[in-house]
Amino acid sequence: MLAGAAAFLAREVKSLLIGEAAAESVVAGLSKLVNTYVASDGPVQRLNDIRTMQLGPSEVLAVISLDFDDAASARDVEHVAAELETRVKRQHPQVVWIFVEAKSRGNYRLASVST
Repeated sequence: MLAGAAAFLAREVKSLLIGEAAAESVVAGLSKLVNTYVASDGPVQRLNDIRTMQLGPSEVLAVISLDFDDAASARDVEHVAAELETRVKRQHPQVVWIFVEAKSRGNYRLASVST
């Protein structure tokens, strides 16, 4: 019984150390939320990518890459990032860290190819 418990704990700890993604329901919820910004007439043109990492049993880190309109001001980008963080944390309280990356679609693809 002790060996079984040890094997279970080892598997769980390994997945946290390696950095497993958050549950699919969380990723889908984030994607749906971000796409409301894309569909609006605001400064967000498209969602480049969402990456998540489970940091602990109830802690998730999310990195959201967005392509903003070239005419968007820094204030616009800051406003979207702050509003997005508030809405994400309200709907998904397990997401404790949120990073918003402002990157054009072309630059995002270039960076993705080179890594």
